[in-house]
Amino acid sequence: MNNQLNFKIGLFTIGLFLFSMISTAQTDSILKLPVKVHHIEPLYIDLVRDLGARKGEKELNVGGDFTNTKDYSEYGVLAEYEFAPLNRLGLEIETDFAFYDRISDATVIPKNKLDKLKLSAQYSFYVSPKYATTLAVGYTHVFEFTDFDSYDSSRFITGMEYSPYFIAAKR
Repeated sequence: MNNQLNFKIGLFTIGLFLFSMISTAQTDSILKLPVKVHHIEPLYIDLVRDLGARKGEKELNVGGDFTNTKDYSEYGVLAEYEFAPLNRLGLEIETDFAFYDRISDATVIPKNKLDKLKLSAQYSFYVSPKYATTLAVGYTHVFEFTDFDSYDSSRFITGMEYSPYFIAAKR
């Protein structure tokens, strides 16, 4: 049964990846779009959308990791959807799941669960192609979940992160 679950998770992950490859890019020549300065995204923070996001831009990202212990294997899956409902405003929703598979005779292993739910917003309030500069503010709110106890399937929020930020980028 665990092999069937792992197969379904793998199939779901591959499907999301292929779906994300289908989206088409907008070009400046087709539509009159607001100006945008292209910046390299920093490694230390995952920006919600590109700075100066344009209405209609969207992106779906899927990631995964694998951890093996002596008693069980953990498969982590991250899925995030970023979109811009208005010019220069980017929104994001991200989920982190953990799936477990027993590899020994251990009696207790963690339950499959939703680890986190992350909601973010970012607004570029100054975009200047002349100075190759963009200024933006953003906010990320993370809800961390856990099982109340190993015998109850109830889910509780065990932690929250509040992360306001300011970005000043120069090309």
